[in-house]
Amino acid sequence: TSAEDRGQFNVEIELPAGTRIEEMQCLSLEGEREMLEDPDFVTVYARAGSGGRSNFVIWRVVAVPKTEREADQDELKERVRDIVRRHMPTAEISISDPGIVEGGATQPIQIYVSGDDLDQIASTANHFGDVLRGIPGAVDVDVQYSPGSPELELHVDRDRATQRGIPLALVASTVRASVEGELAGLYRDGDDQIDIRVRLREADRDSAPLIANLRVPTAGGFVPLSDFASATRGEGPSEIQRFDRQRTVVVLASREGRPLGDIVNEFEAAIHDETLPEGLTYLWRGEVEMMNESNENMLIAIGLGILFIYLVLASQFESFLHPITIMMALPLAIVGAIVALFLNGSSISMGASIGMILLMGLVTKNGILLIDHAVTRVRESGMTPREAILDAGPSRLRPILMTSAAMVLGMLPTALNTGQGSEFRSPMAIGVIGGVISSTFLTLLVVPVFYLFMEGLKSVSADILVRWVLGRPREVRVDDVPTTTTTTTTTTTTELPPEVAPGTAEE
Repeated sequence: TSAEDRGQFNVEIELPAGTRIEEMQCLSLEGEREMLEDPDFVTVYARAGSGGRSNFVIWRVVAVPKTEREADQDELKERVRDIVRRHMPTAEISISDPGIVEGGATQPIQIYVSGDDLDQIASTANHFGDVLRGIPGAVDVDVQYSPGSPELELHVDRDRATQRGIPLALVASTVRASVEGELAGLYRDGDDQIDIRVRLREADRDSAPLIANLRVPTAGGFVPLSDFASATRGEGPSEIQRFDRQRTVVVLASREGRPLGDIVNEFEAAIHDETLPEGLTYLWRGEVEMMNESNENMLIAIGLGILFIYLVLASQFESFLHPITIMMALPLAIVGAIVALFLNGSSISMGASIGMILLMGLVTKNGILLIDHAVTRVRESGMTPREAILDAGPSRLRPILMTSAAMVLGMLPTALNTGQGSEFRSPMAIGVIGGVISSTFLTLLVVPVFYLFMEGLKSVSADILVRWVLGRPREVRVDDVPTTTTTTTTTTTTELPPEVAPGTAEE
């Protein structure tokens, strides 16, 4: 999936430390002129030396609306990368979409590596940058740590300074006033105000020996810095970043052609078995942090939505079972929404999540139409649940199809729109359309079956409850049965033949 195409983006270009701002401006101007020769670009606004860094420049690139060009925003970004590489081959490039609030880092992927040991922090941050560079879809990886910025270091011998009664604060203020200057006043010219800054001439402060000869006022007179301090050239970071009162190095990256969640999961899997140095931590910021918070809030919103839908339906139908039957349409709708997003090639974005929340209120109406008709027939006409649900299907088919068609047709313009901002709205409409269609057809099959199942369950449960209330049959043991002896007398009668008379015998 592609990011929202608003026809503008930021380009941050960083040259090696020590590059003079005049050189930065010349190289930037050459790239700007070549870029404006492309008819797809309208305006380029450049700020050189942003944040006090002479080797840093930011471009704000504005392109024609996407309806008036064939190239998408990802292709425009690639053109800008090629232009920068041609004019500034040693530059580090970072391209990102404008944030909601201007200023600060706007890259979607931001990893804050924090700790106490700067060397370990920088090493770990560089390793994270290498891991991101190996993940497809992660582009413009930039580790915000650039040592090598030339600086003049002043090392004070504290013992000698103490012997002369010179505090370190006095040394620092003297050097600062001589090199950077002190604000002495304001010059007003109409509505304009100009700072009046007093400092040494450039000829008196442009080398290490001249700085070492600066004089510090003491009670005994002026003392040169070279008596208790030494000036040497060194290197240091161009800026010092802190987060939560700890030294921090930030790793920035943009995404291209892949969902943000896939890149994050692949990164976590790559470093899962690695052990960070003691005292070192890393934290996701930027759009990754917003995505995690949004997912948690969406789950809470869906849970509350399901709870309130159940409570409303339970009060409407005066039953605890019928709401469960009606809410069987919810999983059927979610399945349809996910299938529709998959076929469209969209990811589960914020817009798609909002669409799924909308579905919870839209798709229950089919179940309500069916179950309400069936319950009414059972209560008023004395029908059996089977007869009532068979009557509800044909009777409510027309309103179910009409309302579903109205929702689908109402969402079609948003789903098919290709104007500015459609990357956010289109997945929401596509999810709603897929969920409504799937729930409409599956509800006509699943809800009646589940309704009969719940009615049968309710009947069996009621019968069991009645028997339990009226009295359970007493268990009879063999020892409790009285023993009865019955004597039976058997009488045998023999019938003599008629020709033999009693009392006579055959001779």
